[in-house]
Amino acid sequence: MTITAICILPGMEPETPIAAGGRTVFAPEPERVAHLFSNAGEILAQPLLGETEAAPGFLGLPDREDVRRARDVIAALMEYKSDCVIAVPPGFLRVLLNQMAKRGFVVRRSDGGSFKPFERVRITEKRDHCGGCNHNCLLRSPGCGIGRDKARRLGIEKT
Repeated sequence: MTITAICILPGMEPETPIAAGGRTVFAPEPERVAHLFSNAGEILAQPLLGETEAAPGFLGLPDREDVRRARDVIAALMEYKSDCVIAVPPGFLRVLLNQMAKRGFVVRRSDGGSFKPFERVRITEKRDHCGGCNHNCLLRSPGCGIGRDKARRLGIEKT
């Protein structure tokens, strides 16, 4: 399962629509973000993805309620069991990505620091990776001998 998280900032518009590749898009308010995506399967409401209400707590740690929300979002995405796109405001995206990394997901982000408008973050389950090379390639498109052998053993087809 691959999840693409898009950093959505209220009031900003992308230069070109964001390609969803026919995947389902989860957003806190679907009617407000529907026009931002092209080729989206369905756009479904996921109110838990909304902006955080509280400022960071002691030492910049996230609020307990935000951590609980992030865990609930992860559970909902795991139930969905299919590739999807999630539209997330930057305040909650950091909490969500930290919780996903703790849960064993591999989070690929182009650079650190603050989130840029419409930045894409690829999130995959650890079991979808070869685990044997320095770039930890996906088994659906292995880039090393270890990944190709493991994909063949598990019967995973290339995409």
